Amino acid sequence: MKPVHTRSTPGDACRLVIHEPSLNARRSGAQRREPGYEILCGEGHQHLLDIRPAIQTDEREAVFRLRHDAYCGPGKDLPAQPDGLEQDVYDEGAILEAARMEGVLVGTIRVIFPREGKLLIEELGQPLPPHLSMDCTSEISRIVVDRLRLPMCVYTPLISVALYHRARFDSLQVGQENWVFDANPKSLRTIRRMRWNIASLGPALEHHGQRFEPFSVSLAAENFTWELAPDD
Repeated sequence: MKPVHTRSTPGDACRLVIHEPSLNARRSGAQRREPGYEILCGEGHQHLLDIRPAIQTDEREAVFRLRHDAYCGPGKDLPAQPDGLEQDVYDEGAILEAARMEGVLVGTIRVIFPREGKLLIEELGQPLPPHLSMDCTSEISRIVVDRLRLPMCVYTPLISVALYHRARFDSLQVGQENWVFDANPKSLRTIRRMRWNIASLGPALEHHGQRFEPFSVSLAAENFTWELAPDD
């Protein structure tokens, strides 16, 4: 068991525990082959967090509905869709992580791969430096955590930390070495609190009426921590 973060709240505490895969998992079926997650709240309150790629059609549609709730409708970034699903061409072939707590879908993040030789961030006008090869560079986007679906004691940013952790694990499994992403202020604040070794790719991009800052990060272990610094 590897505790990666402790945060005190008034009269309570909330902690994310990441169970890392065993190094010899391939040689022993008894060893953990994938990361596991749990949230510990208060005195003995344990909430298991199951994060894995959405594979089946109904699993992926549940992710698209969660994204629609977050991104679509009056006052949001995108117009409401008649089918209640938020998806685009980059979802085909993407890794869609689905985080469930007590059987309820509470969060998601996606890892997308080049389409016709380009990532989405390039379609928005951000050129990539030569060292970011399309063979081993993917893009993370569409992170959603629905606070209303979580138990009251759970600290929402911990779900984001776990989603990023699982997305990195699955990216490495398919040979990815780098991520690029364009971050809005809220997402960037969480990433900076995790103290990732990120590199700016250029000035802010305009997308759906909002400004996003483009970054890259190597997926090498030394560039990541899974702890949250205090929120200033």
